[in-house]
Amino acid sequence: MRLSIRVATVAAACSFSDTSTSASCFAETRIHRSKSQCQTSPVSSITMMAKAGGGRKSKKKLSTLHVEKDLYKRGYKHVIGSDEAGRGAIAGPVVAASCCILSESIHNFHPIIGVDDSKALTASDREQIFQQVMSQPELYAIHVAEVSSNQIDSTNVLVATMNCFRQAIEGLVAEKGFAPEETYSIVDGKKSPKLVNCPGLSCRPYVKADSEVYSVAIASIVAKTFRDELMAGMMHNQYPDYNFARNKGYNSPDHLVAIHTHGASPIHRMSFAALKDREVRVE
Repeated sequence: MRLSIRVATVAAACSFSDTSTSASCFAETRIHRSKSQCQTSPVSSITMMAKAGGGRKSKKKLSTLHVEKDLYKRGYKHVIGSDEAGRGAIAGPVVAASCCILSESIHNFHPIIGVDDSKALTASDREQIFQQVMSQPELYAIHVAEVSSNQIDSTNVLVATMNCFRQAIEGLVAEKGFAPEETYSIVDGKKSPKLVNCPGLSCRPYVKADSEVYSVAIASIVAKTFRDELMAGMMHNQYPDYNFARNKGYNSPDHLVAIHTHGASPIHRMSFAALKDREVRVE
């Protein structure tokens, strides 16, 4: 199975946090999971210097690591970028990834050519970049976290996504032993999580960071590639009637037809409108 090959390849380069039940066996057997051990705290009041940008100006900012370099000039030693995949799906987990560049000199660091928001790349481009990132653990520190559909239904997708971000960020800080006061965390979007185990660590949201901040773009690619492989591999094999290999759990016409025909699977998000009044299929 391609997923098994993939994860075995990246296991040494990527740590994992998992609070889901849907893919726990996948995570436990193939990815080393680290536990957050830093202390918790409120974030500092430093304001990001850059807000949402537009057009291809943002591409230049991304490729030159403009945001990361500015934060290094401010005295930070570690800049963590985070993004998620699967928030808008109606089945499967939300996956969040955090990335930190480990280069001793950010000014001498050579970014991977073609990095952009994962949604702007083809699957082939994402795959190529993903492999380059995971083959260089001395340059890229990566931590992946997951929250299940059950957790999403028990709270809501926003709360679950913020919890997923928190696990990814805190997991990376604990894994690498970063000092929180020397670390700045950027989260793509309008909201950022409240960190509970890293006192003094600044964590801020940044709209369109996945197309403007290099480390966030890398996180975006890792999160999407990881989740797509999970849905197309393990989840599709377990629930083949829903064609997760094609739709990845998103609200596509063929997916809705499958739900109408077979009912909902255990990994469908029953709190979402598309699943309203549906019954869960009994295996």
